[in-house]
Amino acid sequence: MVNFVGLFIFDLSFNSSISQIAFSRIYLLMILVAYVAIFPWQIVGLLRSTVRYAREKNKGIKKKLIVTTVLLLVIFELGIIIWTPFLIKQTLVDRFEYSFTLPKERNYSITFIDDAILVKGSFKKGMSERLSEILKEYPKTKVIILDSGGGSVFEAKKIFKIISDNKLNTYVENSCESACTDAFLAGEKRYISSKARLGFHQSKPAILSRDHTIPELMDVLKRDIKFLHKQGVSKDFANKAFEAKPKDMWYPHHKELLDSGFVHEVVERVR
Repeated sequence: MVNFVGLFIFDLSFNSSISQIAFSRIYLLMILVAYVAIFPWQIVGLLRSTVRYAREKNKGIKKKLIVTTVLLLVIFELGIIIWTPFLIKQTLVDRFEYSFTLPKERNYSITFIDDAILVKGSFKKGMSERLSEILKEYPKTKVIILDSGGGSVFEAKKIFKIISDNKLNTYVENSCESACTDAFLAGEKRYISSKARLGFHQSKPAILSRDHTIPELMDVLKRDIKFLHKQGVSKDFANKAFEAKPKDMWYPHHKELLDSGFVHEVVERVR
């Protein structure tokens, strides 16, 4: 338990203070060391100590109680050790993606325009950190304008948190597709122009380029649907939003976006 509490504290303490690549690699290294060395050493050491204690000559109810308690705790910890990777599976996948698979080139821009911040281009590593920097320079910003074909879901979720924490509105004038719609959904008020297009499709587990199993895809699909529904989007729309395969795209009509609660208003200019 102490080990996992340590990992949790590490996540809270360093997640925002160092680069995501460095953090992700340290995080994965800690997990690897824990499962290869620390956990086996702890379990084996505890069992050996318990066996030695059990073989001592003194007998009694107290001794049996201690031995039984220790064995139950060992079984409990083994259960936690085995189950934890399943609980943090998406985190591990995201950290792996950040460590090894995200391209290094920066093909996005974040600029301050007319009392709003324009986030344009593919969602790549460092975008969320850059957005935070711009917001510090322009703390009175109320609107984030999004113009993106998508990119890293992990980065989009970080931008979602930034927008949500700062209680900003979101606006799409041209296009917002795939992971970009996750960031858009963070807006206190969510606006689009009459010519805007929002595109949706199924996302895939972020791990290299191998083929994924149906259970893996379904796990991500359920997570995405739950995410939309939690933000006040109708369940019917949330289900329909991810019917398009990862290589396809669904562009709902503006009426569908408004009726579902995904978009609050269609305007030509937002302040």
